[in-house]
Order: sequence, then C-alpha cells, then structure tokens
Amino acid sequence: MRAKTLHSPSPGSARRRPKISIPRFLNSAVVLAPRKWPGATAVILLVLQGCTQDGLPRIPAENAPTLIPEWRDVHRESAGSDVTRISVFGDYLCGVCASLEHELLELQQRLGDSVAIEWRHYPALGSLSEAAAIVAECGREAGKFPELHHEIYSAQSELAVVSWTDLAIKAGIQDSERFEDCIRDPTTRAAVQSDKAQALAIGVTVTPSLLLDSLLFMGSPSMRYLRAYVDKATNR
Repeated sequence: MRAKTLHSPSPGSARRRPKISIPRFLNSAVVLAPRKWPGATAVILLVLQGCTQDGLPRIPAENAPTLIPEWRDVHRESAGSDVTRISVFGDYLCGVCASLEHELLELQQRLGDSVAIEWRHYPALGSLSEAAAIVAECGREAGKFPELHHEIYSAQSELAVVSWTDLAIKAGIQDSERFEDCIRDPTTRAAVQSDKAQALAIGVTVTPSLLLDSLLFMGSPSMRYLRAYVDKATNR
C-alpha cells in the first residue's frame, strides 16, 4: 500500500482565510461554501445591510428606482414643496397591492401631513380588475374614494361575487342610484384607462409600482426605506 505523504502546514497558515471581495454598492447575500473553509460543517450566510451615503437604507441593485423627469405631471394631487408625494399604480386583484395598502395606511397615520399618498389604476389582470377600478373611481366621484378603496381590497378574495353596491354602502355612499349610474358611465372607464396610459408612458410594467416624488419603483420599496426617505425629506 502506498503511504500518503503528510505536509506540515507553513507557519500561520491555520489562521489564513480566503479573501472575499464584496462590492460596496450591493445589498445582497454571499454564500460561503464549506469546502472553502477547512473543517466547516455548515453553509455560512452573510447578509449585508447598511445605508447609502445620503443616510437611506440600501436598495438591491435589481430594485433600483428610475428617475422620472416629468414626475410633477404624474402626481394628480397637489401638495406643498415640503410634502413627500407617493403615487401607487395598483390592481385590485393584486395580493401585494393589498398588503401595501395596509402598510401605507400605517405610514400615513405615522407621518400625517408630511406625506401625500394617492392610488392610481393599473388594471392588468383582466376584466374584473378593470371593473373594480371603475367602482373605485365612482367612490372618488362620491367623495368616498379612500373608504371604498379600502373596502375593495378588504373583499379582494370575493370580488367575483360581491355586490359593488353593498361595498359602496359599507363605504358610506348613500346614493346607490347615482353610484350605479357612475359605474355605467363611459367617462368613468375612460378615467381608469387614462391612469393606465400614464403608467405605461412612464414605464410601469408591474403592480404595485410606486412613484416616490421623482423615483419610480417597480414593486414597492420597504417601509423602512419609505420612512427614512420621508424623515430625511422633512428634516425630522
């Protein structure tokens, strides 16, 4: 039998570890294979977190926002120069949008008048998506958009069978006849289509997409990022 040759380690070799080059701009994870670590029995996961030079939480490169030069023309609601404006393009059948609706309600309650949040329509999941958006627009016409918007998302799993008029009543809309006329009015559908056309014009392709002042996110940035952005913008 051929004997194995044993080599003595050079001085200090036991303390050496492989060098890992990590790009500073990434907020991601690096997995170190056990074979690179003599004696290792498990995979080690290093999660890199931190903030950018302007003090905001890092955003993964694949989720980096796009600057929209004409952003002031996109935000429908007027607001003061010291107010952060958030326009959300959503679909009432989108589960992530429903979760975001709840998170943005909490953000609004926390930040008050320092942030203005408006929801815009990007119905992408078929005729029921568009029907729900039309119903929400009729809530806007009745002065009850936030209430009806919330009721629609709350009933998301039942939208195929729910009564729009019943949702409107729950939202506080008392004139059911006028509400139903609004649903049938072609101008209401045109308003929904106008929102979608504007979303497409600035490059929206998924729901939710969020325009944070001039920054367009495909998907939603974390609430941590949103809070930090608004806090920085208002010098809190």
